[in-house]
Amino acid sequence: MDNINVDQESWILLKQGDQKALSRIYHRYYASLHQYGYKLTGDTALVEDCLQEMFLYMYEKRQTLGDVTYIRAYLFRSFRRRLLKKLRNQRRSVYVSMDDSWMVMPNELEALDHDENQRKMLAALINGLSPRQRELIYLRYYNDLSPREIAEMLSISYRAVINTLYKAMVKLRAHRDKLEDIE
Repeated sequence: MDNINVDQESWILLKQGDQKALSRIYHRYYASLHQYGYKLTGDTALVEDCLQEMFLYMYEKRQTLGDVTYIRAYLFRSFRRRLLKKLRNQRRSVYVSMDDSWMVMPNELEALDHDENQRKMLAALINGLSPRQRELIYLRYYNDLSPREIAEMLSISYRAVINTLYKAMVKLRAHRDKLEDIE
């Protein structure tokens, strides 16, 4: 059974009041949602509060939850909205400007089997992209969201996601010589 079907089964069980289903969804997505929220705000306490509120709300309102095809995209979109709304209500601006919030740090690339210099080079290349391109790269390759999930999450068209990712890859390929040095 693929992840989408497992998620949909958990969603149906959650809507029926199954606390274990909520727990499965929570444990499956908490870390990536937390990381995403921290990228947006830089405020761990705020991120954790919003996550707790969101999952509590989901359980309390489980009977009114609609059918969702992409659970992960739904969670990211709901969390993002909740987080940004809380920031607006507190009259706080986002921790970092959108230009900086999607900057890639070399330590975020530790999963790659490369030395520190290679990770720094790759981070610099990614950071040379536009903020929107970096955000989509982050969602696509760090959080493994499909282009359809990203489109749903950000309320943009599927074509816009594909075009933006394509343009980002074209820019990265323009530096193929540097990328080949990394390998």
